[in-house]
Amino acid sequence: MSRRADSGEPGGASKRSGTISWLLRIGGTLGIFAIIARQVDVAKVGALLGATPIWFWPPAVLLGAAQITLVAVRWQRIAVTLGTRLGGQVATRAVFVSVAINQCLPSFVGGDAYRVLAARQRGMGLESAVHSVVIDRICALVSLVLIVLASAPLLYQRVPPGPVQYGFAAVLAAGVALLILVVGGASVLQPFRGVALVGRIADLLDQARRVLVLDAGSPTLMAIAIVSHLIGSLALWVGAAALGAKLGALDSMLIVPWVTLTLSIPLSVAGWGLREGAMVGALSLWGIGMETAVALSILMGLVGVINGIFGMVWWVASGENPLEVLRGAARQLRERSGQ
Repeated sequence: MSRRADSGEPGGASKRSGTISWLLRIGGTLGIFAIIARQVDVAKVGALLGATPIWFWPPAVLLGAAQITLVAVRWQRIAVTLGTRLGGQVATRAVFVSVAINQCLPSFVGGDAYRVLAARQRGMGLESAVHSVVIDRICALVSLVLIVLASAPLLYQRVPPGPVQYGFAAVLAAGVALLILVVGGASVLQPFRGVALVGRIADLLDQARRVLVLDAGSPTLMAIAIVSHLIGSLALWVGAAALGAKLGALDSMLIVPWVTLTLSIPLSVAGWGLREGAMVGALSLWGIGMETAVALSILMGLVGVINGIFGMVWWVASGENPLEVLRGAARQLRERSGQ
């Protein structure tokens, strides 16, 4: 049986593609870190991290936890708009656990699969659970794009002429394209709804437009999403103060959404490496040196790890078997994709 799977059955192909994804992302993380290590004083980065004052951790971790809690509130509201209900404690625990899972995997799929399963265990239908999580992801991305577009005039003044400006313009163009897709994508796909996969995508985009644009609660939902990003951004401000770098709260709110947007590119494990490269480029516009930028980025990553550990402790304390839960989540997503 294993021979058949390896030779061409969907399960074997899925395992191979998953392994390739792991290897590519691990290679991406290591490759980016290798490039950075050749350009910075690694010993200085270590010294900065070692000298981080203890007072940095409580506010930074609490800001990260507040951001995660707002993500849970956002997901709850999306579920209500879709006609289902999701308890506050259930949503919050599921999001914290998903953060823990995503720290260990090369993509967000594992954490999102757990959220789908958590919603299913509370009586939500499979399609509604999947749509609620995917629309929550779309909401997070759209709100990031709105922040990026709003901050573009302020950032453009700092961007040096040349290739960096072209990259700046490309990000803005991609953001506008995403907004157009959310608003009008279902209409564009309407003639092709007869194709099963296209029909599902069109249905999802229809629901996303209703939840994010047309519903009476859409402005409140988007405000929650934007505030969650900005609150998380303040951890960078706290980190900069801890390392003695000159960076204001407003500056951190301008920088982090752009950096976060780059993390949607599937090139590394849990954003490690990619985040450091993006942070070096962004903080250089404020005159912050590479070593300090890398140290700040690592601190931001460690804040995520700590909140992930809290999620893992919460998960284990709930009495669930993590491996069985993940297998169940993967099985339900396979059933959904096979319908």
